Amino acid sequence: MNEHEEVFILSYGCDLDHSNIDYLVKERLLPFSHWTNKKGPKETDICVRYEVFDINPKKHKQLYYGHKFYINKMRLEAFMYSLSKLKGNLVYVHPKVRGHVNVYIDDLEYTGRVYQTLVNDQKLIFIDEESENNFT
Repeated sequence: MNEHEEVFILSYGCDLDHSNIDYLVKERLLPFSHWTNKKGPKETDICVRYEVFDINPKKHKQLYYGHKFYINKMRLEAFMYSLSKLKGNLVYVHPKVRGHVNVYIDDLEYTGRVYQTLVNDQKLIFIDEESENNFT
């Protein structure tokens, strides 16, 4: 495939509307996944990665991160518009900045997931499910 602009979108919040998010991804992105579509669609210029982080540990699930969706600008704008109507926050994050952080508070280790926004280069840190202390 040709060079594509890479875009990484993060939806985050508490008690997100996962059924509508799933519907939007399945309808607007999944047909253009590098896993399901071996040929890129015509007029494709953007490689989209998308991730959802629900801070409610009962609802948190990591979906879509491993997918790359090859779409055009019009499809991206339509997807973003639909996501913006749902509960939660929606940000563009740096596509090459995603990691983990370890923090010690009162001699207990906690872990979190780290992202960096494209606007203002702010770091977003979310407590994840990887450390036993994160549940105490």
